Amino acid sequence: QGAHCATIEEVGPAFSEDPGVVLIGDAAHAFSPNMAQGAALAFEDALVLAELIATDRVADFRARRESRIAWVRDHTHKRDRARHLPPVLRNTVLRVAGTRMVKAHFTALRA
Repeated sequence: QGAHCATIEEVGPAFSEDPGVVLIGDAAHAFSPNMAQGAALAFEDALVLAELIATDRVADFRARRESRIAWVRDHTHKRDRARHLPPVLRNTVLRVAGTRMVKAHFTALRA
């Protein structure tokens, strides 16, 4: 068996209009893996959903998750664009501002 290669495709963010259905993890939001947030967002989804089930507020799931998921998606897109710059430009930008960029992105995620 060799490695499987496929195009990276984006999913969502997707929220069900059926109040009895909640999509979480990659079923609700799958983005380019450049920020390594797939599992992290899925864990966050599960924690938020568990809290909302315990307090009988499942209908609030979208309101609780939408902005966080959008933030990760938007920053993933920015990082993807930077990754696809011409190598000389990309490498120069990363040498000059790479550490600052990574800290800015991941500090916001940890907040």
